Amino acid sequence: MIERWDQVPSSAASDCQARFGAMRAEIRNLTGFSVTGPAHTIRIQPGDSLSLHRELEHVGAGSVLIIDAGGVESRAVWGELLTEAAIAQGIAGVVIDGAVRDIARIQERGFPLFARAVTPSGPVKSGGGNARVPISCGGVTVAQGDRVVGDRDGVTVVPAAQESQVFECVKRVVEQERQWAEAIRQGRRTTDLLGLDDGRSK
Repeated sequence: MIERWDQVPSSAASDCQARFGAMRAEIRNLTGFSVTGPAHTIRIQPGDSLSLHRELEHVGAGSVLIIDAGGVESRAVWGELLTEAAIAQGIAGVVIDGAVRDIARIQERGFPLFARAVTPSGPVKSGGGNARVPISCGGVTVAQGDRVVGDRDGVTVVPAAQESQVFECVKRVVEQERQWAEAIRQGRRTTDLLGLDDGRSK
């Protein structure tokens, strides 16, 4: 039974938004840990991490930091030190449309991290960025406070204004799929359960 957001699959959260809200497949779960929480957004200069260091102390505990790094894969803008700072701050996880490094050590810390690429090449620190504004990450528009759901399938974003509606839908969807799975194990066909015409009647 779905009772909390940390039990919500990212797939169901997308299904309940007419298959929208899911970030592109390039935004991958790099450490294997799931995360959910309100989004804290920031847009940075590609390959530059200075604004991340400055903004981190303003991110509320339990939030998911969503970083628009321009999709650049040649320089990591996140690594072990920022992860340690995020854990100390109580940040729930990070999603980056860009590159990261120090994955082995971040995974050891049990920190949820989603990003486009991994590279040993580090960032510059020149500055520039905008925080707590609508951004684009993985092809999805994310606003401050939107609900973020990330797991092994990827990341789905639910607009804050639709959070209650989507949550109620997810509970129905997950229960329906549980019933379908049980019916399949008992010999039912998916075409029957889903009301699909598989051609046998013609």
